Amino acid sequence: MTAGAAWYANRREAFLSESVQEVVGELARNAVAQGLHVETEQHDEWRSSVGLLQRELSRRAHEVEMLMSTLRAPELAEFRHVVLEYDFRRRGLRMDCVLLGDGIVAVVEFKRRRLDAADREQVASYCINLGQVPISV
Repeated sequence: MTAGAAWYANRREAFLSESVQEVVGELARNAVAQGLHVETEQHDEWRSSVGLLQRELSRRAHEVEMLMSTLRAPELAEFRHVVLEYDFRRRGLRMDCVLLGDGIVAVVEFKRRRLDAADREQVASYCINLGQVPISV
């Protein structure tokens, strides 16, 4: 799988076997290649998000309720690819995480605060723009 518009894309197994720092390094390199300056805070956010996603996908830990309910869904059990910072250029959107499986797409947006209606609307917009039906969690 090639990254294309994403700053990181890999098969699930490869994503889980890479260190958090390797994934964050690739995200940062691709951001810089697009002429962006990456602040220290962004590195911290990526480290936190990638670490959480690796833990959730590898052992299905139940530390985050929304991610837990998404990963528990039987139809989402077999994610094949992990795509981070997907740049959906023609819509001016960049999605934190897209998980791809056989006939399934899941959009994950990481937030460090309590979710509100605007956050749910943001993810619903991402799903609609990808041609998916949003599932509210």
